[in-house]
Order: sequence, then structure tokens, then C-alpha cells
Amino acid sequence: MTPEALEAEFVRLTEVGELDKIQRVLRARRDKVPHEVTREIVQEACLEVVRRRQTGGRITNVAGLVMTIAGRLHEKAWREMLDGFEVDSAFARRQRDGGVWSHDDEWHARIERAVVYIHKIVASWPADNHRRTLMVMIDAAVAGEQLEARDLDAVLGCARGTGRVWRNRALDRLRAQLEKNGMSWDDISRLLPDVDEDDRQDSDVLGEDDHENEEAL
Repeated sequence: MTPEALEAEFVRLTEVGELDKIQRVLRARRDKVPHEVTREIVQEACLEVVRRRQTGGRITNVAGLVMTIAGRLHEKAWREMLDGFEVDSAFARRQRDGGVWSHDDEWHARIERAVVYIHKIVASWPADNHRRTLMVMIDAAVAGEQLEARDLDAVLGCARGTGRVWRNRALDRLRAQLEKNGMSWDDISRLLPDVDEDDRQDSDVLGEDDHENEEAL
């Protein structure tokens, strides 16, 4: 990607609100992280993308790379807050200057290998709704987006609440197969949206209408 093309892509992402959306996604995940810290993290992630292009890095999905970099640092900010440390608007700059960014390339490469592995596993599943749900989730994760249950309902075209059920069952199915193959669930689950236990328990019990919707689809 040329410098001009990268600049044009950042202009486009700003105009369509994609960078604002990344901030909203991060805030939704960890809403206790101060807004100004989240904003600074996204801005520094954009600067890191520019730096990578300048050093010869191959960039094809700008929004996805910004989300990957910003997502990792946002989690770090959250963990530091849990440990009792204060984070401020200069947090991202300090982390970049301290060399934290250098680990992102290796982490992104692990994601790509994990995605290939999951695709191979899911390809052996029957063409059912669990397979379709997981593929939609993985494709979105690669693009830097984590689909919530309500998003799955819309993307999959299913009844309200059904996407949550399919998601949880697909994840259970994937976990069982990974463990059978000797693969670490932790290495894979970082790609996917967090599912809290209350959410899982609520979705484990389907009413008759939900069962009918699942069978019909």
C-alpha cells in the first residue's frame, strides 16, 4: 500500500465513522477505561500502522490492523487499572515508546494461523447453523470486529435470541473438538467475543418457539 493509498484509506475510515466505531467497540468491552484513554489508544494505533508501512510492513486491512493493535493495548490498560494503576491520555504513547508495539506482528501471525486451523476444523462440520455462525464470527474477528449476539441475529437472519444460542453451541462444539485434537482453547478463544456465564445460562434454555425457529432455519 502506497503512502497516498494509506492516507486515502484513513480519510475514508474517518468519513464513514469507522474509527469512531472502533472506539465504541473498545468502550463497550471495557467501559471503565476512561474515554480519553480509549481515544488516545486508537490514535496511537493509527500512527503505528503508518510506521509499519514506512518500515516496509505489508498492510491490506487498515481498519482490522488498527483494531488489533488498539484492542491489545486497551486490554493492557484495563489490566493495569485492575492492578490499581492509573492510566491517562499519555498511556498509549508511553507504551509505544517502551517497545510494546513490537509484539503485535507476532501476535497477528498467531491469529492468522489460528484462523486457518479453525477453518479446517469447521470445514468438516455438516453445513448447519452452528457452522455458519462460527464462520461469520471468525470472518468478523479477522476484520477486527467482534459480533455480539444481537449482531448475529441480524447477520444470520434468525429470530431474536437465536444467534446467542447458536453461538454458544458452536463454541462448545469447537472447544470439544480442539481439546480432542490437543489444541489449547485459550489460544483460540482470544479471537472470539467474551461470553459471560449469565449470558450463557440464559441462552441454554430455549423455549418451544426458539426450537422451532432453529429447526426452521
